[in-house]
Amino acid sequence: MGDEDSSKDVVITYDTLFEILRKEKAREELQQLPSNFFSSLALYLKEKKEFIQKSRSGLFTEDESDKANKQFQNIIKIVRELYNRRERKIISIAINKAITGSDLIDTSQMLDEESSLFDGLINVMNFHRQNIINRVVNAEEPSIKLITRENSSATKQQLADESRENSQEQADSAEDEAEKAKDLKNITHSEEDSGLENPEKVRIAMLEDIPKFIGPNLEIYGPYKKDSEATISSSIAEILVESSKAKLIE
Repeated sequence: MGDEDSSKDVVITYDTLFEILRKEKAREELQQLPSNFFSSLALYLKEKKEFIQKSRSGLFTEDESDKANKQFQNIIKIVRELYNRRERKIISIAINKAITGSDLIDTSQMLDEESSLFDGLINVMNFHRQNIINRVVNAEEPSIKLITRENSSATKQQLADESRENSQEQADSAEDEAEKAKDLKNITHSEEDSGLENPEKVRIAMLEDIPKFIGPNLEIYGPYKKDSEATISSSIAEILVESSKAKLIE
């Protein structure tokens, strides 16, 4: 879940920001920050800007004013680098989520503002995967119009509208699939009854209990019991095997 102390409110200072950045650089996963981190950071920077303005009013020496301004610029650099590093990690998590469709991906370390970014990325990537690669592998033309400089504004608005409609359709479809899954005994029966064409399937044995999750095409997987076997798509099997949750059956 992350460092226990990191979830508590912290007093924003130059030193604490430097330490937060250091930790973010040192780890691959997101570190947990206070839920009000961005709000506290904005307040801290506002106070710094007000201090700099006062320092230019003649109350401080020129050296003191220059020192305060240089520190403020350094703080801005730290803040931008911290945001950029967390943003890249969130993008990487979103790509993994869009490819696998797995509910096993941990997003608990994201701040509310970052969760909004993550959800937006997932919606955009799912929309484009559905209308590009999923259509192409079914020998269908992509259904997205290419954006040109002349029609970029109109096309972006159209894509946004289509993305919202597609997200609602996917949500409705997921609810329907979840209801159907209640009556199915295991994933093998689910795949046989659905009639979906997926030639790249392998058989695996579970090394631990795995809860139910949704695949990239909104198909329902699981739940699986330890030592149970199932025939599933090779892409999902690869993820489970690499995470030591399952093994291939030759």
